[in-house]
Amino acid sequence: EATEITMTTKELEQRLQAQDLLFLVEKHRCNESRENLLRRFLTARDNDVEKAFSFLKSDLEWREQQHVFKYHSLTSSKVLGVDGDVSGKTMLDSMFAIGYLGKDFQGRPVVYRKITPQLDAVKLTTETNMTYEKFIEYNIWLLERMAKTMSDEGQWVTILDLSELRFGHITKMHLNWVKVLADLLKEHYPERLGKNMIINAPTVFSTAWTIAKTWLDERTKQKISIYTSEKSWRAEAEKMFDLSLLPEHLGGLTNLSFDPHSLDPGQSTPLAATAAAEGKREVDAN
Repeated sequence: EATEITMTTKELEQRLQAQDLLFLVEKHRCNESRENLLRRFLTARDNDVEKAFSFLKSDLEWREQQHVFKYHSLTSSKVLGVDGDVSGKTMLDSMFAIGYLGKDFQGRPVVYRKITPQLDAVKLTTETNMTYEKFIEYNIWLLERMAKTMSDEGQWVTILDLSELRFGHITKMHLNWVKVLADLLKEHYPERLGKNMIINAPTVFSTAWTIAKTWLDERTKQKISIYTSEKSWRAEAEKMFDLSLLPEHLGGLTNLSFDPHSLDPGQSTPLAATAAAEGKREVDAN
Protein backbone atom coordinates (compact mmCIF):
# COMPACT_ATOMS: atom_id res chain seq x y z
CA GLU A 1 0.00 0.00 0.00
CA ALA A 2 2.87 2.38 0.84
CA THR A 3 4.42 1.67 -2.56
CA GLU A 4 1.09 2.39 -4.26
CA ILE A 5 0.79 5.75 -2.44
CA THR A 6 4.35 6.65 -3.43
CA MET A 7 3.57 5.80 -7.05
CA THR A 8 0.43 7.97 -7.16
CA THR A 9 2.33 10.81 -5.52
CA LYS A 10 4.98 10.56 -8.24
CA GLU A 11 2.29 10.47 -10.92
CA LEU A 12 0.70 13.63 -9.52
CA GLU A 13 4.10 15.30 -9.35
CA GLN A 14 4.75 14.43 -13.00
CA ARG A 15 1.32 15.72 -13.99
CA LEU A 16 2.03 19.03 -12.27
CA GLN A 17 5.46 19.25 -13.87
CA ALA A 18 3.97 18.67 -17.31
CA GLN A 19 1.65 21.65 -16.73
CA ASP A 20 4.48 23.79 -15.32
CA LEU A 21 2.78 24.03 -11.92
CA LEU A 22 5.46 22.63 -9.64
CA PHE A 23 6.87 26.10 -9.05
CA LEU A 24 3.52 27.10 -7.50
CA VAL A 25 3.57 24.01 -5.30
CA GLU A 26 7.03 25.02 -4.10
CA LYS A 27 5.89 28.59 -3.56
CA HIS A 28 2.85 27.72 -1.47
CA ARG A 29 3.87 24.62 0.43
CA CYS A 30 5.85 26.76 2.91
CA ASN A 31 7.34 24.36 5.52
CA GLU A 32 5.28 21.37 4.42
CA SER A 33 7.14 18.78 2.37
CA ARG A 34 6.09 18.50 -1.25
CA GLU A 35 5.27 14.81 -0.75
CA ASN A 36 2.96 15.49 2.20
CA LEU A 37 1.15 18.27 0.37
CA LEU A 38 0.54 16.07 -2.66
CA ARG A 39 -0.54 13.22 -0.42
CA ARG A 40 -3.16 15.40 1.29
CA PHE A 41 -4.78 16.27 -2.02
CA LEU A 42 -4.60 12.67 -3.22
CA THR A 43 -6.17 11.36 -0.01
CA ALA A 44 -9.01 13.86 -0.34
CA ARG A 45 -9.72 12.47 -3.83
CA ASP A 46 -9.32 8.76 -2.99
CA ASN A 47 -5.92 8.60 -4.72
CA ASP A 48 -7.39 9.52 -8.10
CA VAL A 49 -4.50 11.36 -9.75
CA GLU A 50 -6.58 13.33 -12.26
CA LYS A 51 -9.09 14.47 -9.66
CA ALA A 52 -6.30 15.38 -7.25
CA PHE A 53 -4.54 17.33 -10.02
CA SER A 54 -7.66 19.39 -10.79
CA PHE A 55 -8.24 19.95 -7.07
CA LEU A 56 -4.69 21.11 -6.40
CA LYS A 57 -4.56 23.25 -9.55
CA SER A 58 -7.72 25.05 -8.44
CA ASP A 59 -6.30 25.59 -4.96
CA LEU A 60 -3.00 26.97 -6.26
CA GLU A 61 -4.85 29.41 -8.55
CA TRP A 62 -6.99 30.53 -5.59
CA ARG A 63 -3.91 31.07 -3.42
CA GLU A 64 -2.37 33.23 -6.10
CA GLN A 65 -5.56 35.28 -6.57
CA GLN A 66 -6.06 35.73 -2.82
CA HIS A 67 -2.40 36.57 -2.17
CA VAL A 68 -2.58 34.14 0.74
CA PHE A 69 1.00 34.88 1.80
CA LYS A 70 -0.07 38.26 3.15
CA TYR A 71 -2.07 36.59 5.93
CA HIS A 72 1.02 34.89 7.32
CA SER A 73 2.40 38.14 8.73
CA LEU A 74 -0.80 40.04 9.52
CA THR A 75 -2.44 40.37 12.92
CA SER A 76 -6.18 39.91 13.36
CA SER A 77 -6.50 43.66 13.95
CA LYS A 78 -4.89 44.35 10.59
CA VAL A 79 -7.15 41.85 8.84
CA LEU A 80 -10.35 43.19 10.37
CA GLY A 81 -9.44 46.85 10.76
CA VAL A 82 -10.32 49.25 7.95
CA ASP A 83 -8.28 52.46 8.14
CA GLY A 84 -7.90 51.97 11.87
CA ASP A 85 -11.59 51.19 12.46
CA VAL A 86 -11.70 48.00 14.53
CA SER A 87 -15.41 48.19 15.42
CA GLY A 88 -16.09 45.00 13.46
CA LYS A 89 -13.31 43.16 15.24
CA THR A 90 -14.47 44.34 18.66
CA MET A 91 -18.03 43.17 18.07
CA LEU A 92 -16.91 39.88 16.50
CA ASP A 93 -14.76 39.23 19.56
CA SER A 94 -17.84 39.49 21.76
CA MET A 95 -19.90 37.18 19.53
CA PHE A 96 -17.49 34.43 18.56
CA ALA A 97 -14.43 33.89 20.72
CA ILE A 98 -11.53 31.92 19.26
CA GLY A 99 -8.34 30.88 21.03
CA TYR A 100 -5.30 28.69 20.45
CA LEU A 101 -5.04 26.45 23.55
CA GLY A 102 -1.83 24.51 22.87
CA LYS A 103 -0.91 21.04 21.56
CA ASP A 104 -2.57 17.67 22.14
CA PHE A 105 -0.69 14.45 22.94
CA GLN A 106 -0.01 13.94 19.22
CA GLY A 107 1.45 17.42 18.89
CA ARG A 108 -1.58 18.78 17.01
CA PRO A 109 -2.67 22.36 17.74
CA VAL A 110 -5.96 22.64 19.61
CA VAL A 111 -8.14 25.65 18.77
CA TYR A 112 -11.22 26.55 20.82
CA ARG A 113 -14.26 28.35 19.43
CA LYS A 114 -17.31 29.53 21.36
CA ILE A 115 -20.57 31.04 20.21
CA THR A 116 -21.91 33.62 22.67
CA PRO A 117 -25.48 34.88 23.19
CA GLN A 118 -24.48 38.13 21.44
CA LEU A 119 -24.07 36.39 18.06
CA ASP A 120 -25.90 38.53 15.49
CA ALA A 121 -24.52 38.70 11.94
CA VAL A 122 -27.04 41.35 10.86
CA LYS A 123 -25.98 43.68 13.67
CA LEU A 124 -22.33 42.96 12.97
CA THR A 125 -22.59 43.90 9.29
CA THR A 126 -24.91 46.90 9.67
CA GLU A 127 -23.45 48.60 12.76
CA THR A 128 -19.73 48.07 12.13
CA ASN A 129 -17.23 47.99 9.28
CA MET A 130 -17.51 44.20 9.05
CA THR A 131 -18.49 42.98 5.59
CA TYR A 132 -19.10 39.54 4.15
CA GLU A 133 -15.76 39.85 2.33
CA LYS A 134 -13.98 40.74 5.57
CA PHE A 135 -15.54 37.71 7.24
CA ILE A 136 -14.11 35.48 4.51
CA GLU A 137 -10.71 37.14 4.84
CA TYR A 138 -10.76 36.63 8.60
CA ASN A 139 -11.48 32.92 8.20
CA ILE A 140 -8.69 32.52 5.64
CA TRP A 141 -6.39 34.27 8.12
CA LEU A 142 -7.49 31.94 10.93
CA LEU A 143 -6.85 28.82 8.88
CA GLU A 144 -3.48 30.04 7.61
CA ARG A 145 -2.39 30.97 11.12
CA MET A 146 -3.59 27.60 12.45
CA ALA A 147 -1.34 25.94 9.88
CA LYS A 148 1.55 28.06 11.12
CA THR A 149 1.13 26.77 14.69
CA MET A 150 2.18 23.36 13.36
CA SER A 151 4.76 24.65 10.86
CA ASP A 152 2.40 23.75 7.98
CA GLU A 153 2.70 20.00 8.63
CA GLY A 154 -0.03 17.72 9.93
CA GLN A 155 -3.55 18.26 11.24
CA TRP A 156 -5.32 20.37 13.84
CA VAL A 157 -8.01 19.77 16.45
CA THR A 158 -10.91 22.15 16.95
CA ILE A 159 -13.37 22.43 19.82
CA LEU A 160 -16.66 24.19 19.15
CA ASP A 161 -18.50 25.10 22.35
CA LEU A 162 -22.25 25.48 21.78
CA SER A 163 -23.32 25.83 25.42
CA GLU A 164 -24.82 29.24 24.68
CA LEU A 165 -26.34 28.45 21.29
CA ARG A 166 -29.97 29.58 21.09
CA PHE A 167 -32.74 28.85 18.59
CA GLY A 168 -32.60 32.50 17.48
CA HIS A 169 -29.01 31.95 16.31
CA ILE A 170 -30.11 29.48 13.64
CA THR A 171 -30.78 31.98 10.88
CA LYS A 172 -30.19 31.80 7.14
CA MET A 173 -27.37 34.36 7.41
CA HIS A 174 -25.59 32.50 10.21
CA LEU A 175 -25.89 29.20 8.37
CA ASN A 176 -24.47 30.85 5.27
CA TRP A 177 -21.45 32.01 7.27
CA VAL A 178 -20.95 28.47 8.56
CA LYS A 179 -21.05 27.24 4.97
CA VAL A 180 -18.33 29.74 4.03
CA LEU A 181 -16.01 28.15 6.58
CA ALA A 182 -17.03 24.61 5.57
CA ASP A 183 -16.33 25.41 1.91
CA LEU A 184 -12.95 26.97 2.71
CA LEU A 185 -11.89 23.86 4.59
CA LYS A 186 -13.16 21.52 1.90
CA GLU A 187 -11.73 23.40 -1.08
CA HIS A 188 -8.39 24.67 0.25
CA TYR A 189 -7.38 22.79 3.42
CA PRO A 190 -7.89 19.10 2.64
CA GLU A 191 -6.93 16.64 5.36
CA ARG A 192 -6.02 19.45 7.75
CA LEU A 193 -8.80 18.63 10.19
CA GLY A 194 -7.81 15.85 12.55
CA LYS A 195 -10.75 16.10 14.92
CA ASN A 196 -13.65 18.49 15.51
CA MET A 197 -15.30 18.19 18.91
CA ILE A 198 -18.67 19.92 19.10
CA ILE A 199 -19.33 20.13 22.83
CA ASN A 200 -22.29 21.08 25.02
CA ALA A 201 -24.59 20.83 22.02
CA PRO A 202 -28.17 21.84 22.95
CA THR A 203 -31.25 20.23 21.42
CA VAL A 204 -31.67 23.12 18.95
CA PHE A 205 -28.34 22.22 17.34
CA SER A 206 -29.94 19.21 15.65
CA THR A 207 -31.82 21.61 13.35
CA ALA A 208 -28.61 23.32 12.23
CA TRP A 209 -26.70 20.04 11.94
CA THR A 210 -29.32 18.55 9.62
CA ILE A 211 -28.49 21.34 7.17
CA ALA A 212 -24.76 21.75 7.82
CA LYS A 213 -23.83 18.09 7.43
CA THR A 214 -25.01 18.15 3.80
CA TRP A 215 -22.10 20.49 3.04
CA LEU A 216 -19.50 18.03 4.30
CA ASP A 217 -17.90 15.03 2.64
CA GLU A 218 -17.90 11.66 4.38
CA ARG A 219 -14.25 11.87 5.46
CA THR A 220 -14.91 15.15 7.25
CA LYS A 221 -18.12 13.94 8.90
CA GLN A 222 -16.22 10.97 10.34
CA LYS A 223 -13.88 13.41 12.11
CA ILE A 224 -16.71 15.29 13.83
CA SER A 225 -18.04 14.18 17.20
CA ILE A 226 -21.03 15.82 18.85
CA TYR A 227 -21.38 15.76 22.64
CA THR A 228 -24.48 16.86 24.50
CA SER A 229 -23.19 16.19 28.02
CA GLU A 230 -20.08 17.52 29.71
CA LYS A 231 -19.22 14.09 31.07
CA SER A 232 -19.06 12.55 27.59
CA TRP A 233 -16.81 15.15 25.97
CA ARG A 234 -14.48 15.35 28.97
CA ALA A 235 -13.94 11.59 28.84
CA GLU A 236 -12.93 11.88 25.18
CA ALA A 237 -10.90 15.07 25.59
CA GLU A 238 -8.68 13.69 28.36
CA LYS A 239 -7.58 10.93 26.00
CA MET A 240 -6.41 13.60 23.54
CA PHE A 241 -4.85 16.38 25.62
CA ASP A 242 -4.12 17.65 29.11
CA LEU A 243 -7.40 19.09 30.38
CA SER A 244 -5.51 21.99 31.96
CA LEU A 245 -5.36 23.40 28.41
CA LEU A 246 -9.09 24.09 28.57
CA PRO A 247 -10.39 27.60 29.27
CA GLU A 248 -10.96 28.50 32.91
CA HIS A 249 -14.76 28.42 32.56
CA LEU A 250 -14.45 24.76 31.55
CA GLY A 251 -12.18 23.93 34.48
CA GLY A 252 -8.84 24.41 32.72
CA LEU A 253 -6.08 26.97 33.23
CA THR A 254 -6.30 28.95 29.99
CA ASN A 255 -7.29 32.55 30.56
CA LEU A 256 -9.14 33.57 27.41
CA SER A 257 -8.97 37.29 26.71
CA PHE A 258 -9.17 39.09 23.38
CA ASP A 259 -6.14 41.06 22.31
CA PRO A 260 -3.63 40.32 20.97
CA HIS A 261 -5.10 37.29 19.26
CA SER A 262 -3.37 34.06 20.31
CA LEU A 263 -2.94 33.23 16.61
CA ASP A 264 -1.27 36.55 15.77
CA PRO A 265 2.26 36.22 14.35
CA GLY A 266 4.76 36.11 17.19
CA GLN A 267 2.09 35.21 19.73
CA SER A 268 1.02 31.58 19.51
CA THR A 269 4.24 29.68 20.10
CA PRO A 270 5.84 32.06 22.64
CA LEU A 271 2.61 32.29 24.66
CA ALA A 272 2.13 28.54 24.80
CA ALA A 273 5.79 27.91 25.63
CA THR A 274 5.89 30.59 28.33
CA ALA A 275 2.65 29.39 29.89
CA ALA A 276 3.89 25.82 29.99
CA ALA A 277 7.14 26.92 31.64
CA GLU A 278 5.21 28.81 34.30
CA GLY A 279 2.81 25.94 34.86
CA LYS A 280 -0.19 27.91 33.67
CA ARG A 281 -1.84 29.01 30.43
CA GLU A 282 -2.47 32.61 29.65
CA VAL A 283 -3.38 32.45 26.01
CA ASP A 284 -5.31 35.22 24.33
CA ALA A 285 -8.45 34.47 22.36
CA ASN A 286 -10.37 36.41 19.78
